[in-house]
Amino acid sequence: MRILAFDSCGKTASVAVYDGKVVGEVYIDTKQTHSATLLPSADWLLSTLGMKVADMDYIAATVGPGSFTGVRIGMSAAKGMAAGAGLKCIGVSSLYAAAYAAKDCKGLVCAVMDARCGQVYNANFKVDNGSMQRVCEDRALAIDDLIDEVKGEKQVFLIGDGAALCRDRFAERGVGCAVANAGRVGVGAGDVALIAAENAESAVSPEAFAVNYIRLSQAERERNAKLQNKNTEEIK
Repeated sequence: MRILAFDSCGKTASVAVYDGKVVGEVYIDTKQTHSATLLPSADWLLSTLGMKVADMDYIAATVGPGSFTGVRIGMSAAKGMAAGAGLKCIGVSSLYAAAYAAKDCKGLVCAVMDARCGQVYNANFKVDNGSMQRVCEDRALAIDDLIDEVKGEKQVFLIGDGAALCRDRFAERGVGCAVANAGRVGVGAGDVALIAAENAESAVSPEAFAVNYIRLSQAERERNAKLQNKNTEEIK
């Protein structure tokens, strides 16, 4: 089974190819936009491996939560390539993919992505030397609420591009934690590919490939707030 995998949900971007194992991965952590790096990275990686999109069996991508623009870029790349090559798509939670990199820890892994305004996108997993058990669904919540929820745990590991932000707040609240896989801020597409390989039965057509934003975008929230204020004024 061959899979071309993408992640661009957070601050970093990544592309990987799976062929029985992860045979290549490009990980980018710069200030360049994902639209400028993702497809060129995929082209370079495939060329370096002597492969083409048509050689793949599936295209995988993280479907969110995360940056609205980033999610759309990765999803568009995956859907476009899959449609052009007649392939199906496999969607992977960005939070599950982040936590997957800490699966060899033992304790509670909190996958966290910065959602701004004192909030994080989060999902928690009980991990024990390779075994992972999801504790909650992907969600958005305040960092302080996450701390209140997990402060009784014996060992808490933070992972994802919100890990440093949460670690500082945990320290302020006097709650101990550790940052897992500290050398990598975001999701690695190699982990996305490995998860996708385990879940090939969930593959769908490019047309049915859907995102999971969790919450409305900032623009939509501001628009709704304005409409609510307008309606309130009209009632008065």
